Amino acid sequence: MGCSADGGAGIETETDPTETPPDAVLPPPSGGGDAGKPSSDAGTKDSGGKPDTGVDAGPPPPTPGTACLTDGAKASRACGACGTQEAVCLDEGSGLKWTEYGACGNELAGGCVPGTVVDEPCGNCGTVKKTCTKYCAYTSGACTGQPAMNCKPTTVEYSTAGCPASQYRNRLCGTACTWGSYSACDTPTTPNKMTLSTTVNGVVSADWALSGTTKRPSGTCPSTISGTSLYPYSVVEVHNPTAQTIEFTAYQSKSATGQANADLVMWTYNGNALPMNDAALGQCVKGVEDYCVNGAPVAGNICGNTGSNFYFAAIEAISVPPGGHVLVYSSTFGTSTSIGDGTFTLSLRTTKRQ
Repeated sequence: MGCSADGGAGIETETDPTETPPDAVLPPPSGGGDAGKPSSDAGTKDSGGKPDTGVDAGPPPPTPGTACLTDGAKASRACGACGTQEAVCLDEGSGLKWTEYGACGNELAGGCVPGTVVDEPCGNCGTVKKTCTKYCAYTSGACTGQPAMNCKPTTVEYSTAGCPASQYRNRLCGTACTWGSYSACDTPTTPNKMTLSTTVNGVVSADWALSGTTKRPSGTCPSTISGTSLYPYSVVEVHNPTAQTIEFTAYQSKSATGQANADLVMWTYNGNALPMNDAALGQCVKGVEDYCVNGAPVAGNICGNTGSNFYFAAIEAISVPPGGHVLVYSSTFGTSTSIGDGTFTLSLRTTKRQ
């Protein structure tokens, strides 16, 4: 069965009675001489045929409804992602003809249809053009279209330029992957904010992204810093809007688009001033917690962990004074922890007012 120009196999062929069988022994050339040596005119203009241009593509696959020769013969053609589909030669009342082709089968898992071209996002607001090859796999070009001085959206950058001691300017990377303007000098805070429910057992939730990297405390707070390693993280300022002290539980879980069972940790600080150096980072209050409610069973845990509670984390009995603030930090457990699209849900359950 030959291979068609488009990758499919063509119609079966019948052997000509005069055609030399493939295993026959051929006689020597009519000119005589040793078959193992070149003839005297070898290398002349007329010696040999045209240069070989590749394997013969063979006849194209037959068209459904056209006549065929052998009842029950099959023909196949390429389809989909390197799959094949078959037609059969049948007499259905009007002579032997090729049927329609059947369903496409044996496609490459995860493959693409040759010739398909797609544009996908890459980098910081860039795009990459991907082309599907004849092998049903994409090849990628360079990432293009990223803005000059680009940044990852939601990243916050701090600078002491022109500020008195302990104050900073900050700027936020916007959705177009470009930096906004620097703020005035001030005590550094995060733009990520949540307000506690004023009702006992009330829960507020929001999705956040692990953007930027930070060092983190090691062990139980307060603590030393875990070397020079940097971890993807998110920090959220939590506000108590009441005239009473509130205790709450903070817990992580999967966002609508995020990864299940992401291995994250959690820790907290009093107040809303961001820790801007190693000494301040070590002065955490609760954490570093890698567990979702210590001692709770995996089944039905508030974080939604499955298999183990050492995935999303939770911290109980976080206390916030009237009108006060705390910072809740979340980061990956390891520097190479898989985080999917980097989003997760942070929930705050008010457990006590006093």
